[in-house]
Amino acid sequence: MKIPKIYYCLFALFMLFSCNIFDEGKNTIVKEFYNPQKSLKVIVFEKSGNATANNSIQVSIESKDYKLTNSDNGNTFIADKKEFLKLPNDSLILVKWFDNKKVEINYPSDAEIFKIEESVESEIGKVKVLHNSRKKS
Repeated sequence: MKIPKIYYCLFALFMLFSCNIFDEGKNTIVKEFYNPQKSLKVIVFEKSGNATANNSIQVSIESKDYKLTNSDNGNTFIADKKEFLKLPNDSLILVKWFDNKKVEINYPSDAEIFKIEESVESEIGKVKVLHNSRKKS
């Protein structure tokens, strides 16, 4: 018995969509850190993965009223979540504001990093971002 090609195509499409390959992932806020003026915030969040990507820890610098959506990606830092698994959520990424336009992002030294930006444009101008790795304790 010969199976029509349309059934192969339908089966392939079913497999692609059932594996959530096209899913953008869900963002879950871990912690927010406001600058001294409380005009900006650093948002540390976890983006859930799909069939082809692991969960990731991401960091964005946004205005104080910004609402994170599932389509957002980190604008200053993105790393694979697997290096953070043994850390409690509140110490995944450590953040220290030096002033309203300068912030430090501290992450585990063995993190697999996909993105690091040294500055981010914001509503109050350019924010300088220092990135430092730390050994896990």
